[in-house]
Amino acid sequence: MADSTDRILVEDTLRGDEFAFAELVRRYQTAIWRTVRRRLSDHFASEDAVQEVFLRAYTSLHKFDTSRPFHHWLMRIATNYCIDVLRHRRIEQSWLCSQYQEMRPDSCWYHPPQQSSWSASELRKIAGLLIDALNPKNRNAFVLRELEGLDYGEVARSLRISPLAARTRVFRARREMQNKLRHHLSAEFPAVPC
Repeated sequence: MADSTDRILVEDTLRGDEFAFAELVRRYQTAIWRTVRRRLSDHFASEDAVQEVFLRAYTSLHKFDTSRPFHHWLMRIATNYCIDVLRHRRIEQSWLCSQYQEMRPDSCWYHPPQQSSWSASELRKIAGLLIDALNPKNRNAFVLRELEGLDYGEVARSLRISPLAARTRVFRARREMQNKLRHHLSAEFPAVPC
């Protein structure tokens, strides 16, 4: 029964009926919330994810095969979105961890505590703050290269700049983030004389 009414609501939405899509959202928002909440384990990220999933569904509705169940298609969008979010988190966290590890050994300016164990959420928060503080031009190139995984040619095409300019912007963003991270760490754990 739901599949046939879902199909009608999809068709009505494609004809411009905004209330039809609102009904689809009402029907499936709880299921989508549970799906993304289980995968992302973060309340605010899950709220954003639910909105993004329905936005993606709405903009891709013309691609939906009405002979298939709508809820399966919607759940696939939710699952794929969560996979993307988690992949970006891993990339962001591994980049920040590598920067942190790179600065720790044999450094006169930084004396870490015996056991430094930042949680993943703390690392994400610091990474987010560092990225947000970047010069916007450099930030765009950095995000495309380091978080989205594009090569320099793709970054250049996306930003409509030369590949050399893309490399330069990513390099500047890395350097700026390293300096800011170094400053953040030195403020948290003051230096000891060498």
